Amino acid sequence: LKRLLVPAMAAAFRAKGWYVQLIIEDAETMHEIILEQAEEQHKNDQKQKGTKERFDPSVFEPLPEGSRYVTEISIAPPWLRAAYSKLAPVSMSDFAHCKPTRTSMFGGITGGKIFQGGNM
Repeated sequence: LKRLLVPAMAAAFRAKGWYVQLIIEDAETMHEIILEQAEEQHKNDQKQKGTKERFDPSVFEPLPEGSRYVTEISIAPPWLRAAYSKLAPVSMSDFAHCKPTRTSMFGGITGGKIFQGGNM
């Protein structure tokens, strides 16, 4: 049941006219992503510590075969495209690629959008 929940919800939104995009990775691809990110984190840790231990990918067990992982979800209401220019004729976006910190294992991307309405 859990396996079908996100795609089923996406289908329900699409049936109501919403834009929905899911990026779903299989177990093998997700394992590769995990290894790439773990190796990058290992390099960062080694640089910070001043050591040169080799990365050991064998500590990461393969993910269960047949598993699928949602790595990205985009969703927008059906009226957004038509109303966007009227709601926010002036806007600015800024995205930042964040580096890992001591409390986060992986970096990420954060984004912000500022809108200015026509009556401002």
